[in-house]
Amino acid sequence: MTSRFVSWVKTQNAHGHLLWLRSMARMKRSLVKRNREFWRPETIYKAINPFRWSYYKKQKMYEDLVLGDKIRHGVYKVFLKRDGESVYIVKIPRKDTRFSRHFVRSIRREEDYIDFCNTLRGLTKLKYLSEHIVEVVEIYRDGGYVSPYINGYNLAEVLEGAAIIERNVHLKLKQSANELICNLEKFLNEFGYIHGDWDLQNLVYDETENRIMIVDLEGFFIYRNGEIETQIERIKENLHNIKTMHGFSGTY
Repeated sequence: MTSRFVSWVKTQNAHGHLLWLRSMARMKRSLVKRNREFWRPETIYKAINPFRWSYYKKQKMYEDLVLGDKIRHGVYKVFLKRDGESVYIVKIPRKDTRFSRHFVRSIRREEDYIDFCNTLRGLTKLKYLSEHIVEVVEIYRDGGYVSPYINGYNLAEVLEGAAIIERNVHLKLKQSANELICNLEKFLNEFGYIHGDWDLQNLVYDETENRIMIVDLEGFFIYRNGEIETQIERIKENLHNIKTMHGFSGTY
């Protein structure tokens, strides 16, 4: 009976008599795919994140940190928090991208969360590099954290011309870039590796301290296995582009 039925279906299908059935099958597959897409965690968080951000701004009095077009929105939503004269950066996991969700899952186990906390808290003790790393103030269980706000020039925006600096500032920036490269090479030569995301968008030139600071602390936990973000030649090339750029106002 089964073989005869299959044979009949094949015959009818060959003559185009069952097109409606194939159409229904395609529709079913499409609905299943859409349903899966709708219930993905990233899709759900994209829908609820506006309410999350509204809560932080209205209840905790956080302010949106306006990031330039050259700065990617990755793991976190970034806010400003004011406490008297002090200003802090507050990073809250977005959870609406696969990268952000992967990070949150990576610290789900208590031992991994402890590793994350120890990594961030130990950054200001790194030999040669500690002076270039902002200090973590507070760490939340979901992977969010608080750090001081560096009021300076983001190097990605400087390179693209979105942040305008004068010639005398560029001269000091070049000296700071040389100092950072020197310290990175010292660290690499002594320990045999570099970790952290040293992309230009994560580097801020603090004119007051005359120093380039990395403000992406989570990168030291995420990039620890020789990824492109940690490669010294790529870091040096990016900083070289900053040092040799043109188009400034003022005089040296």
